[in-house]
Amino acid sequence: MKFFKLAAAASVAIMSTAMAAQAEDAVNLAVGTTVFGPQGGEVGTIEQVVDGNIVVNTGTNSAPLPAASFVQGEKGPMIGFTQAQLNEAIEAAKAQANAALASALVSGAALRSIDGVALGTVGEIEGDNVTVNLDTGPIVLPKSQFATDADGLIVRFTAEQLRAALSQAAG
Repeated sequence: MKFFKLAAAASVAIMSTAMAAQAEDAVNLAVGTTVFGPQGGEVGTIEQVVDGNIVVNTGTNSAPLPAASFVQGEKGPMIGFTQAQLNEAIEAAKAQANAALASALVSGAALRSIDGVALGTVGEIEGDNVTVNLDTGPIVLPKSQFATDADGLIVRFTAEQLRAALSQAAG
């Protein structure tokens, strides 16, 4: 009897997954498509489709949302946020990211590339300019090139991209 219940539950789970995949495929997630909220109001427009994420522009903010967040509504693709709720969530996420960056971007902090390669340490911070002490010598980057991840302070490019930029600048 337990086996039958388990088999039935597995069948339902498989069918639900298949139906969800079909529903996702049926949603028009093309660039330029208007996205609607749960009450049918406009939330924004699809700006980009990248690696299973849909970038929605609300007119105030842009944010990537997983494609699985969208369902087909009466008017078109729909998400579980109103425009105001999505803007509020984006602003809260930005504030949290800015606070994390402010606490991590200090002189002496270890710095990694976006692909996890140790680059050096933060030196002096003057206004929007940050000196980074590399093995090859100091460089200055704008604050906008820094972020944080689960492991700490990062720059918004790979170690290889940094090497290429430094090589190009040197010669």
